[in-house]
Amino acid sequence: MSDEGTLRIPPHSPAAERAVLGALISGAVVLGDIDLQEDDFFLRAHQLTYRAMRTVVVQGKPIDIVTIMEALRAAKELEDVGVETLSTLAEAGPPKHFEAHVEIVRDHAKARELHKLAQALLESRADNWREVANDTVATVLTQQHGTGRWDCSLREALNAGIESVERAYSSDGELVGIDTGYKRLNEILGGWHNSDLIVIGARPAMGKTAFLLQLALNANVPLGVVSAEMPRDQLALRCVSNLGGIDNTTLRNAVNLGDDDWPKITSALARLEKRPYWILDKPAPSLAEVVNFARRIKTRHDARILFLDYVQRLRPRDKSVPKHEQVGEIVMGLKELARELDIPVVALAQVNRDVEKRSNKRPMMGDLKHSGEIEQEADNVILLYRDEVYHEDSLDRGIAEIIIDKNRHGPVGTVKLAWRGSFMQFGELAPESMRHGYA
Repeated sequence: MSDEGTLRIPPHSPAAERAVLGALISGAVVLGDIDLQEDDFFLRAHQLTYRAMRTVVVQGKPIDIVTIMEALRAAKELEDVGVETLSTLAEAGPPKHFEAHVEIVRDHAKARELHKLAQALLESRADNWREVANDTVATVLTQQHGTGRWDCSLREALNAGIESVERAYSSDGELVGIDTGYKRLNEILGGWHNSDLIVIGARPAMGKTAFLLQLALNANVPLGVVSAEMPRDQLALRCVSNLGGIDNTTLRNAVNLGDDDWPKITSALARLEKRPYWILDKPAPSLAEVVNFARRIKTRHDARILFLDYVQRLRPRDKSVPKHEQVGEIVMGLKELARELDIPVVALAQVNRDVEKRSNKRPMMGDLKHSGEIEQEADNVILLYRDEVYHEDSLDRGIAEIIIDKNRHGPVGTVKLAWRGSFMQFGELAPESMRHGYA
């Protein structure tokens, strides 16, 4: 065979496949202890043999050459495998380095998948190459951070669940998720959890962008910020105002900056420069651009959480479809991104102006603009409310209500925080100032 012909043969190792199947037939290894799927084997005879083994196990029978032959015969696939092949596998016996052979089979299966993706890219058309490229990147990234597949057995799911319980138990009371920066919010939510989509909604002037940035500053991990509305310089100055305790308006205008403000600015800049934060500053980015940004910072910098301002500002693929369908596609995409990268995605969303027609103007989950998919896909829905925005004589001046209206993992409730608008800060509220604690 020519070199060119050899290159066309997908990557595989017949010897490693025989070693794995031989170990199973010999009884040296239990099928349930192997993280392999049928299509991880390249040779058709080996695929059918592995499928027959799984059938035998489901039937409650031991794996040996007789039971495998019966399963193949029942499936009318014995001739496709051949008795001679089964005999060869049985004679192979258990290898000395079984796990290494399993890894070889798995690695070759991943390589074959990459070959398929490469071929799909080569065959992509002008009108679909972006979609094909995004699928390719998603698959590669999934393989890089895991086994490259989403399916698992119930046993594997149970093990993963128990491991999470054990981690929480052994944490000795420490927060398991990413810190929100607020004790009471952590108590209700347990921090921000991987693969969760958290949507924070509010009317304009409530301080939702400031709250998002505060949460980012509170998270002591590498992270990404998608700023679809505010340019990078304004975003950066808000962070300086927050950490430096400098009036935001004074900082922006720079007219009334005093001598005592400059040390605060210098100190804030020194603290911020050390933060492993990355920003996507683009007006109305597409969902694909957000996804690519998140994948990039996850791969290159191990970003642990993504903050986004805001859902309705993302550009849909098709502007001709109804707005609720556009938002639905974006929200579903953000949830898929959270699961794919195994990180929390915290996204702002607008609240309908109809809330202002009510006597009680506190927003509810149903008040989110085009809320259908948001309510369904989000793991947490949080609403932000400040009574002083509507009532100048409010007794709750300087207080922000963080209303947890949906919590897929626990209780709902309201947490009250202190709001210092001049510095774009949300802080813990002194206990004596709190009226209700949780609502």
